[in-house]
Formats: sequence, structure tokens, C-alpha cells
Amino acid sequence: MGLARLAINRPTLMLMVGLAVVVFSVVAVPRLGLDLLPRLQLPVLAILTVYPNADPNTVEESVSRPIEGVVRTIGGLNRVTSVAAENVSITIAEFHWGTSLDAAVQELGDRLRQVRLRLPESVEDPLILRLDPAQLPMMMVGVSADLPAGELTRRVQERVMPRLEQTPGVAQVRAVGASRREVQVLYDPERLEEQGLSAATLAQVIQYQNMSVPIGTVVQDGKEYPARVGSRFTSVDQVRELVIGQRRLPESAGGEGTPVMTGGAPGLGLFGLMVPQFLTVGDVAEVREAYESTEGYTRVNGLPAILLTIDKESGTNTVIAARAVHDTLRRLAVEEPRLRLVTVFDQSDFIRLSIRDVSQSALIGGILAVVVLFLFLADVWSTLVIALAIPFSVLVTGVAMYFGGLTLNLMSLGGLALGIGMLVDNSIVVLESIFRHREMGEDPATAAVRGTGEVLLAITASTLTTLAVFLPVVFVGGLAGELFRELALTVSMALASSLAVSATFVPLLASLRRGSSTGERPGSRVGWFLRLREAYGQGLRWSLHHRGWIMAGAAVLVLATAAVVPFMATEFIPAIDMGEFSITVKLPPGTPARDTDRVIREIEEVVKKLPEKESFSTQVGSGGGTDFISQVTGTAGNQGTITVVLKRKAERRRTAAEVVAAVREELRPVQERYPQATIRVSDEAMVAGALSSYLSRQVTVEIRGEDAAAIAQTSQEVVKRLRQLPGLRDVSSSLEEARPMVVLDPNRTRLLLGGLTAAQLGLGVREALVGQEVGSVLLDGQEVPVVVKAALPERSVDAVGRLGIPGMNVMRMAPPTAAGGAGAAQATAAPGGVPSYVRVRAVVEEKKVQSPLTVERQDGQRMVTVTAVPVDGNLGAASNRVEKALREMPLPPGVSVRLGGLTEIMRNSFADLRLALVLAVILVYMVMAAQFESLRHPLVIMLTVPLAAAGAILATWAGGQAISIISLVGLIVLGGIAVNNGIVLVDFANQLRRQGMEAREAAAQAGRVRLRPVLMTSITTIVGLIPLAFSRGEGAEIDRPLALSIMGGLTVAMFLTLFVIPVAWSWVEGRRAGERGGGDHLDVPCPQA
Repeated sequence: MGLARLAINRPTLMLMVGLAVVVFSVVAVPRLGLDLLPRLQLPVLAILTVYPNADPNTVEESVSRPIEGVVRTIGGLNRVTSVAAENVSITIAEFHWGTSLDAAVQELGDRLRQVRLRLPESVEDPLILRLDPAQLPMMMVGVSADLPAGELTRRVQERVMPRLEQTPGVAQVRAVGASRREVQVLYDPERLEEQGLSAATLAQVIQYQNMSVPIGTVVQDGKEYPARVGSRFTSVDQVRELVIGQRRLPESAGGEGTPVMTGGAPGLGLFGLMVPQFLTVGDVAEVREAYESTEGYTRVNGLPAILLTIDKESGTNTVIAARAVHDTLRRLAVEEPRLRLVTVFDQSDFIRLSIRDVSQSALIGGILAVVVLFLFLADVWSTLVIALAIPFSVLVTGVAMYFGGLTLNLMSLGGLALGIGMLVDNSIVVLESIFRHREMGEDPATAAVRGTGEVLLAITASTLTTLAVFLPVVFVGGLAGELFRELALTVSMALASSLAVSATFVPLLASLRRGSSTGERPGSRVGWFLRLREAYGQGLRWSLHHRGWIMAGAAVLVLATAAVVPFMATEFIPAIDMGEFSITVKLPPGTPARDTDRVIREIEEVVKKLPEKESFSTQVGSGGGTDFISQVTGTAGNQGTITVVLKRKAERRRTAAEVVAAVREELRPVQERYPQATIRVSDEAMVAGALSSYLSRQVTVEIRGEDAAAIAQTSQEVVKRLRQLPGLRDVSSSLEEARPMVVLDPNRTRLLLGGLTAAQLGLGVREALVGQEVGSVLLDGQEVPVVVKAALPERSVDAVGRLGIPGMNVMRMAPPTAAGGAGAAQATAAPGGVPSYVRVRAVVEEKKVQSPLTVERQDGQRMVTVTAVPVDGNLGAASNRVEKALREMPLPPGVSVRLGGLTEIMRNSFADLRLALVLAVILVYMVMAAQFESLRHPLVIMLTVPLAAAGAILATWAGGQAISIISLVGLIVLGGIAVNNGIVLVDFANQLRRQGMEAREAAAQAGRVRLRPVLMTSITTIVGLIPLAFSRGEGAEIDRPLALSIMGGLTVAMFLTLFVIPVAWSWVEGRRAGERGGGDHLDVPCPQA
């Protein structure tokens, strides 16, 4: 039993199927995740390793090189890149697409545990992270108040952050610009020397007296009890009153460092006078609870603030989670009236508006397609029957997306909007066939069954040709495949659903319409179409008489369009107006944050005057975050960033790019006043997350080699040549930035005579300046760290030189303590019981050197990157100019230069998509060859592909769009859509040919009879894409090239196919049958259509 007969005989069953689809969609669609882009599984792992207080060169030698060697042994590896910066090593492992990251993480973790034994002891355990573009801050909230910094921090940490972290969908909340609460033990170095103590001893006593050690279980009265020894500090006074030794008289008082005995005890006589006087922490140090201020500045809308970054849980619906956070913020605003809570950035706003605009475009496109159907059919019932395919297919697709784990994003919804006009194609063909059988005198049910069966194979083949083009897109590798997989799957689900609707529901509804069996088909009396068909018949008759001119004209169009392609701009994906831009300021390395802030404040005044501004946040220097990521991504005091969030598109007159251009001009006076500053304005938005830096729109030149001096010289030459090229701005090198560094070079002989080594001297100075964390105190239910460091009036070189580092007896080395580290520097007592102290200035020589901020490596070699931004955004042309300039440049031996970054990604993606296009054309041909049982006829139909490609390129150019991976996907899709009209024409012409009709006559009549379905299927698809192509809503830039490409291709293919395909088919058929010039006289009757 065929599908049509089953549907007609079981209407209740079909009703239940329809209701089931509606019920499932009502449940499934609201549960779909909302994201900006598909969930990308980038084959990239990052290994982050912290080496506290180490310079970049030390990090490279001690950390980056050993880790690189381990990473290169992992299977599936494509490239290893590392960056050694101050305090941290970042190693990026890029794998081939398709590599299992779970297995790679497991293997890499095992190897890193082995190499950990070869790393310095103070290096922290390496952390493996996946590069997930979705894991960017969901929201950023600024908190300000007329309160001291410490009190504001306390309220935020105790009242605001816990409430936000308890909100459903929130993974973590991080504070930037918050003061760090700590118990500070600020010791006086001179007092420690007087008492014969070292800073290491002070730190160890505090740490070891603040411990609670479990000792297992003990038995008392026949019962077992868990037991422990010791207790934790619960107040600052306990730290201050902790006894650390016995007080000694200073040598100047004649005590020669001997212990002080005071306070006789009653009843002890002479022995009572020998009671020692104890020394406490408070005797040698100031102990206080304080909020350590950050070394930078954080502001929101120009006011000092704490900036909270809120991360969502993986897989959580961003819009729903953000809505819950806003509810929490509203409650907090009532509960904490002194706090000003300002939402600086909300990722869900752009996602929600983008999804809404694309959905509206799809809805409007569907309505326009239905209007086109009515204009052609002039019959309400027939229009509704065909239009049923749109909502039904959309609902089925929504359910399939839910079970397939897809999300609603710009790509999947763009695919759905793309398919809106195509969903009615099969229904149009089926209804046309059914009414043709009604004209033959058949009853409605019989006409529905036979009419559907007659075209079922044809519409199935037509659908398969469209689906075939998406198969290579699904399996294409690289970033392009990841981006467009959901689009391809969504369109495929929708088209498969429309095929099912046309084979079941359309014949069922058509059979329900009663009336005369010889009634006219819908639209048979539409006057404008009759006139159009008559004009087309005359034009086709002329074309068949002048086949050479038609084919030559088509060839000229294709060749002329191909000649335009090299002059078109190329880019990876279009720039999206996400309503954000940033201003970065860099001053010479070593510039303190207060001087950088002076420049930043002048720029803030410019930002405040922008009419499009919604809010802005400022970060100068370090944000003071204590979490791992904040420490890794922290910036120096010479850098500052202003992030500006603009109003919605509908509320502003200028685009983000236009605002950025205007800001650049307004900042020229600031740049002139501060020539030493580098001020850059970028419209790359934070909402793109990790993908934003991964796809930064700039030309990247990678210079590699082993000789550091050679690659430095080469990088300088590259920078010089790029700055001479037109169309580039912001040319910079990773080696241009170097910071001055003070090196205290020790005299090792003097050190040894003082009982010290260089390592002990360095550790002692570091712990005096930076401090040493020695546990924590439980205050108000919060673990507050205890930090021991020297109370120095200033952190100058002179102050450091006056420090005394306790040494050992001359030429004798005491064994390290069990604690290791600085404990190894503890002095043994010199004669008289007082340790010897070595003044830093007595054993070191001060030097100033230039140290690179970062040291980059790739695949085992040193690397320097030079970047430049194309002024016009034409990345392809800019890359070609740069590549040409690099080819003309002589290179030192052992140095290589190549283009990397987005240029490499774009070229690889273009190559992948070209392969996908070739495969798609081959698959379409194979499907048609199987359908027609012919190798020639599919070749004739394939002529529509270059015609459609010409139209797509012209539309892309006319629409002001660059060639991108999105427009290339449009070309691939056209390969399956454009041939459908040719299939309709050639299929009917073959039927007429088998009935004995002459080739030209069959071609002319096939064109006239199939004119209506060709126009209807093409125009419904074209008008369905009009809202998507001309939308100015949020995120419209991402789908516009796709819509324009398909619209232009279908428009040109529709008109030219109606002439070129009949001409080419008649020529092929005429030659096969030996018709040489015969059939010039055509007398084709006007058939009913």
C-alpha cells in the first residue's frame, strides 16, 4: 500500500500523527538551548603552568621546553605552540580535526605527571584546559558604593557573590578589582635581627602552630574516638600573641644577645628569678587584618567598582540562566540598597535578539511564500494545502533538533529560514499532478493516489539531490565543517519532513475537496500568468531557432562572472555588529598603573560623549583576581582596556564599525599628547568568546628559527616592510615589547663566605618583598590567608639593599629543613648564638637589562609573530600583498617565514569547501543519472550549476559582500537546488519524446507546461529569503551572504534555465536522433498549465 493510499484510507491515523507532532514540539522546542553559534568542539588543548616570580626566559627553559617535549609525543597532534611569560607558561596543543580530545587529555595527563618530576619544585602542577568558545562570561556586573574599598569587598564577597553562585545555571562568579582580605604579619627586619631570628623561622612557627593534625582513633572507657592534635587560629589576636621564642637583650645594652629572665615565681626562691621573658609575634611585627588593594584600577561607567564576571554551567540555556541572574540582582538591589548593581555586559541580550530577528525573518519569508502561492493559484484551498508543509515541517524539525542535541543558533535557524521557501516545492508538484488527473475525469481519491504515485519518484529524487549537497558539508573537516554542520542537518531534516508531508497530507487533503471531476486546475484562469506564458512561449521558440546564440550568451555570462571573482574581497566570516568595541592602551613597559590611568581617564571622557553608548567598563593594570585564570590573564600596569557596550541596533543610527571609526578620529588628539602610548580601537566583541581571539581579523606572520638574534632582526624587517604596504594598520611585533628589569647579580664568592647561595639570597629577598602565605585564619566563617612579609617603607632598590638575609657559619652548609624552600636558608647560630646576616647590597651588583614580555615557541623553535589589521577588512587581498612582500625579502639561514592565524584557517576552509562543492556536484549527478537511467541528460541539467554560480557571485558582489565560507556554502546549496527546475523540464520533455514528438517541439512544450511549477518553486524560495537577505537586526550579518548567494543564483538560474536547458536538451536529443537542422518550424499548441 502506497503512502498516499494509506493516508487517504486512514485519515484518523494521519490526524493523530499530526497531533503527536504538535504535542512533541510543544514539549521539545522550549527545551532547546539558545546560543549564538553552534557548539564548537575545537581540537585544541591548553596546558597552563604557573612558575611564581619567574621571568619569561626562565619559564621557557625550565617549563615550556620540557612540556613541549611531552606534548609532541601525543598522537593526532598537528602543532604545538607555547608562550612563556612572567610567572606562567601557556602551551597550546592543536590536534587534527576528528581527534578524540578525551583520549588526548588522558594521555597528556599521564605524560605530564611524569615530566612534573623534572620541573622546579616551586612550579605548580600543570592544568589542562579545553578551548571552548562557549565558555566566556555570560554576564558582567559592576558593583559600586560610597564605602571604603575593604568594606565594599567584604559585602560583595559575603553577600553578593554567594547569592549569584546559588542562582540556577551559574557555574562560578569571579571578582575583578576587589581588595584581598588577609591577615598581614609585617615584620621589622631590624627587630628580627636583634632577636636573632630569621623571616623563615617566623613564617615556620606561625604555620606549624596553626595546624590540626589527625592522629587516628584513641580508646577511652572502652570506646573509640577520632582524635587530632592541635587547633586552628580563629582570631587575629591569637596570631599576634603567639610565642615564637625567648626575648634577647640587644648587644648595645650589654646583653650580648643573652636571653632575658624576669618575673620571679612565689615559693621558688632564686629559681623564680630565672623565668624567661617570651617573645611574641607582636613584638617583632605588626599583625593586622587588612584588605590588600590591587595594583590597578577598575571602574564601571567612570566610577570605582568591583567587576563581577559570571560564568554559566556547560550546556545551560544562556537566556534562561541570564534571566535567573537578573531576578537575583533585582532582589539584591532591594536587600542591599547601598550597593549600585549595574549590568555591564549580558551575552543573552545579543543571543535573544539575534534569535528573535532570524525567527521573524523566517516567519515573514514563510508568509511571503504563501502569498506567492496564492498569486499563482488564485485558490484559497489549494494554497492552504500546499502551505501546510511549512509549519508541519518546522515542527518536525524542532523535535528532531531536540533529540539530535542541536541548539537554536544563527546557523541552525538560518538553515530553517533558508528552507522555508523550499518546503513547498514538493507539495506544488504533487498538487499539480493530482489536479491533472482530476481533469482526466478521475474521482478525488483516485486522482490523489495516482497523481502522487506518478511524481513520487521524481520529488524523492529532487529532494535527494538537494540533500546530497549537504552530505559533504556535514563531513567536511575543519572549522567550516563545525560551523555549518547544524545548518546542513537542519535543512536536511526540514526537507525530509516536507517530502513526507507532500506524500501523505497533501493527497489526503486534496482528496477531501469535492467538485466536478472536469473542473479547472487552480490558477488556470490567472490572466497575468496566461500572458506571461504566451510571451515565454514566443521567447522559447526564438531561442530554439537560435541555439548557438543562447549557449554563447550563457557561456559569456559565466566567463565574465568568473573574471570578476579575483577582484572581490575575501574574508573568513563577515564582521558581526555585536554592539561592542574595546579601546586598548599600552605605554612603555615599566610604566606604573597610575600613569597609564591618566591616559585612560582622558579616553573615558571621549567615550562618555558617545550617543550610542549604553555602558562601559575600565580595567587598568592588574584586576587583583586570586583565581588561577585571573593570575594567568592579568595585565601589567602599563596596559589598560575600556570595553564599551552600545545600545541596540534599533536605538542607534551608526553601526559599531562606524562608531569605531569615529572614535579613532576623536582619539587622535589624545594620541598626539601621549606619543609614547599605543592606542588601538577594535570592534571585535567579547560575546564571541574564545572564538574571538581564535578568529582575530588580522594578518599574522610567523617567524621561526633557533637563532634568537636572527629572528629578531627578521621581525624588524618584516615590520618595516608591512608598515610600507598600503591598506594595513596597527602593525606590531611580539618582540617590540620588552620591559626594563633590574638584575641583582650576586658575587658568589662573597655569598659563600656569608654562608649563602644565590638561590637562598633570591628566596629570602622574594619572601621579604612579595610575602609568604603561611596558612589561614578562620574569621567569620571565612578562610582568611596569613601573609608574612617585611614592613618596608618603599620597594626601592635601596630598601632591598638594606635587607639582611640570615646566613650560615662561614664555609659550612646546614642541611635543608623538612619544609624545604626558604626554610633551607635558616641560619645556624654564629659564635655567641646569634646568626650572621648578610646585607644584600654587600654581595650584589645592580644591573638594568631589557627582558621580553613573552617568549613564543612553535614546534620546538623560537617564534616571533608580526600582526597587521587590513583597513578595508579584505583579509585575502591583504594576505596576498603581505605574502608577496615576504617573498621579496632575503632571509637569514635557519629562519622561516609563513602566514598563520586567520589567513591559514581561511585558506584551509576555502580548500575544504571547494572539495565539498566538487563532491556535491558529483553526488547530484549520480542521483540524477540513477533517476533518468541516462548519462547524457544529467549533464544537460548540470548546466544550471554554473549559471546559478554566476548569479550567486553577481548577487554577492552587488550586495557589497565579500567571498566568505558562508557565501561558499550558499554555492554548495545551489548545486542541489538549481538542478530541480532542470529535472522538472527534462523529465517532462523525455515523456513527450517517448510519445514520438520531435526534439525541439518536445522542448518547447515541456517549457510551456512546466513554466508554472518552475516559477512557483523558484520564486517561493527566493521571496522566502528576502527578509533574511535584507534584515538589519542583530546578527543579520552572519546569514546575509548565504541568503544573497542563493537568491542571486536561483534568480539567474530560473530565467536562464527556462531557455538554456530546453535549448541544450533539444540539441543533444536532435544529434542523437540524427535531426540535423530539422524541426525549425514549430507549431506548439498551448497546453493547459
